[in-house]
Amino acid sequence: MTGGDHYSRMRSLPDSPSLRRRDFLKVVAAGTALLGTSGFRWPRNSLEMAEAAGAWLRASRRETRFGLTWPVAPGASNEEVFHLYSGTPGVILFLLELHHATGDEAHLRDAEAGARHLLHAASGGPGSPQLPDWGLYTGLAGVAYTLSEVHAAGGDAEIGRGAEALARRVMDDARSLGDGVAWFAGEPAEASYDIVSGSAGIGLTLLHFHERWTGIGEPGAGGEAAGSMGSPGRNALAASALEVAQGAGRLLAARGRPEHMGLKWPMSEAYPRLMPNFSHGTAGVAYFLARLYEGTGDEAFLGTAEAGARYLDAVSTRDAGGGCLLFHHEPEGEDLFYLGWCHGPVGTARLFQQLAKVTGEPAWLDWVWEGARGMRGQGIPEIRPEGYWNNVSQCCGDAGAGDFFLALHGSTGSPDHLRFAQHLGEYLRGEATEVGGEAQWIQAENRTQPENVMAQTGWMQGAAGVGAFFLHLDGVEKGRKARVVLPDAPFRGLI
Repeated sequence: MTGGDHYSRMRSLPDSPSLRRRDFLKVVAAGTALLGTSGFRWPRNSLEMAEAAGAWLRASRRETRFGLTWPVAPGASNEEVFHLYSGTPGVILFLLELHHATGDEAHLRDAEAGARHLLHAASGGPGSPQLPDWGLYTGLAGVAYTLSEVHAAGGDAEIGRGAEALARRVMDDARSLGDGVAWFAGEPAEASYDIVSGSAGIGLTLLHFHERWTGIGEPGAGGEAAGSMGSPGRNALAASALEVAQGAGRLLAARGRPEHMGLKWPMSEAYPRLMPNFSHGTAGVAYFLARLYEGTGDEAFLGTAEAGARYLDAVSTRDAGGGCLLFHHEPEGEDLFYLGWCHGPVGTARLFQQLAKVTGEPAWLDWVWEGARGMRGQGIPEIRPEGYWNNVSQCCGDAGAGDFFLALHGSTGSPDHLRFAQHLGEYLRGEATEVGGEAQWIQAENRTQPENVMAQTGWMQGAAGVGAFFLHLDGVEKGRKARVVLPDAPFRGLI
């Protein structure tokens, strides 16, 4: 793999517009403080920033006859969607985390109201514009997970029953394919394998439900048992979830493509590009298989996950400072390097962390540290290279990077990782647009459209995810563990 020269050039690319905007916000902050106006107050602590994000989300909510919902981009777009990536589920999860941090019952009540509206919307099922498929981040699996978290946090029994029913639908809709199962509405070649909408993310969600229904794992942060959803036939339902997840794993293992003494996976057989990182490619599929090994003890899943890691290590681009990054896609994307959850170390390192956990071999962690050094070697957050544009969110930007470094601090105890996470928090404070105690972040969701900026509400794109990072930062500083840990995140107990 080539591309190291381009990688070195990227490290020195400044992003003057972002720097000017941040400095401008500091000047405005100082001016409003001197004038005693109600504009931006600099600085706020982490919990205050999260509460300011919550205030904006509260002001942006819409009441319906079923409950509450949130538009994707208030003021710019009235669109509402019901998937976890950028829709109402992410706001609900943030409210649960805010309730966990503050004890304010109003946040739990709003989360419940959002869940009731979400449950009604999900009754249409996959195929609707708002809920196109079964995916963790794009469809029914993410909705089921969100509802289950509301119920586990103290939401009413109807929400818990709805979560269980939607999880059953995800399992029932799995279609036999080869030696395993997948989810698709049209041709089998269109079945997605990835974390965002496909088998890897759905399989991780089913593993989550298996653990919750059997009581495996830690109790919830609020003291409730992990298996507290309460319904008859729990053991049979848990067994079905694990069985379907294993079927998804068998199919994925069979679809790996040999290369560099390892394996790689496409997003689907119908998609021509191959993306090696977490959201749509090899790292996400292999991570699911490593988690499946943890849940089943099946060595075949572990061997296939390790083969994916060998491929990724072989095609990594390393710099003189001991950092490494993975290209965005092939063909014709080998000189593009992202840094975030979707196509960068924030996501891809999860595979190597999981392999170290389940094998007991610390050598797997080398890539984790190299990925972290590769990110910092780019000069972020002040310098914005091509793969880290004017986006501050959990998917592609600073909030996701902040959670990554908080998790590194949690696993190593290194104060340097915590300091860098705090530095990212300071940057995010400077990027906030705050009026009257409400904070929002105006950003570009898409790298190829940096001029298309808006303030969004969601978890992976928007204030809910940024606010969640501030809550995680506050929790680390105060000794409080996160309540909401998504099915694809290996962070439980670390942040």
